[in-house]
Amino acid sequence: MGVRKTERLVQELARDPAAVRRIPRLRVVALVLTAGALCLAALVVAALGLRPDVRAGTASASYLGIVAGLGLFSLGGLATALGASVPGRELLARVGLAALAAALAIWMAALFAQLGGGARLGPLDGAWLRTSARCLLIATGVGLLPALALLRFVGSAFAVNPRVAVGVGAAGMVAFGSLSVHLTCSADEILHVASAHLIGPLVMGTLLGLLLGVARRVDPIPRA
Repeated sequence: MGVRKTERLVQELARDPAAVRRIPRLRVVALVLTAGALCLAALVVAALGLRPDVRAGTASASYLGIVAGLGLFSLGGLATALGASVPGRELLARVGLAALAAALAIWMAALFAQLGGGARLGPLDGAWLRTSARCLLIATGVGLLPALALLRFVGSAFAVNPRVAVGVGAAGMVAFGSLSVHLTCSADEILHVASAHLIGPLVMGTLLGLLLGVARRVDPIPRA
């Protein structure tokens, strides 16, 4: 934490000692949110069924790379959010940001590998719009409840950057939904995967987190 932010925290606590409140341990919050998001994702997979190549164990390395990247982004978003929610946990936030960057690099490499392997870009038509909207809605729906739970935790903590925490954390929660979508959706076109399984859900998750943060009026450490 920077010196100025630390000074603001000390001054705030000195003015109002009653503001000090117990919060759950970060590892407990992380386990509960991860388990909850994975359970919701598992329900989607159970309802829709795995892709045939995943079920048969013949999925390509680039496809599995996207799956790994989604898992890494989910955990990285959660780590970044929790690290930004509690003063003194900046290292956790930096680890989370590194995981997010690594996930983006994995996605880019996997998409280029699929494109080089002959995967189609896909048309931007009505069928693409309907299929993409369906995948976006499923991913966002899976991430909604965990994002609300994360918002509650950020609101109870003494976050330095609460809106960043909620926005990045919600994107990570929606990435769990994207993971379930990617495991069940049979569409392999590059434009569909990039827009409806990767970038689109993360943008939706970030906006969802920011809107929830505004609605809840989650405020940063007040200035002296």
